[in-house]
Amino acid sequence: MLLSLFNDEQNRVRESAVSAINHLVCSYRPPAIVELEKVVTNGKIADTEKRNKIQEIKKNDPVLMSALKPLLKITSDKERDIRQTAYNALAQLPDISAVEAIVSFLQDSDSSMRAFAVRLLEDCLRVNGKFGYNYDNWEVQRQWAEWWAKEGREQYSSGKIFQPEEEKVDHKETAYALMKSVNTYIEQKDYDRAKAALDEIK
Repeated sequence: MLLSLFNDEQNRVRESAVSAINHLVCSYRPPAIVELEKVVTNGKIADTEKRNKIQEIKKNDPVLMSALKPLLKITSDKERDIRQTAYNALAQLPDISAVEAIVSFLQDSDSSMRAFAVRLLEDCLRVNGKFGYNYDNWEVQRQWAEWWAKEGREQYSSGKIFQPEEEKVDHKETAYALMKSVNTYIEQKDYDRAKAALDEIK
């Protein structure tokens, strides 16, 4: 019933309908997410793993995902505020078509709407300041669109975009620190620990 109002001729009716859907997708918590949050209160699940599990739950929730197609359709509405609310709701839905719609939002004729699109991309892709924080800058908007076409779409599809970056280790610094430890252990005549430190360097 609510989704059918997206086709109403009156702007205020469509705006009220899309606002209600936006509130739903932003605040609705599927039962499985409630249970997951109980499990992670003890900190045994890493933040990235928790986020990925939540995304998977949302993706399979019929209540949330039933809003996807109507929201995609109303992004072409003539009214700026209606489009903006629809895109905001889409950013909460873990589906590549929702992200594609937000990327296309970067071509909106309204510069403030394009800046809003960049913020939404950062939110739904969980990537902050990828090309700087001057969201109103056309170059930043262009770089986002270009990155999505060349890398982002594939990374999103494979799930790689949500994986934590591997920790960069400075091997030279690590070896130097271990050598200092070896020298210290030798001075202390603690040869077992000196040998263990040498083994780590190897």
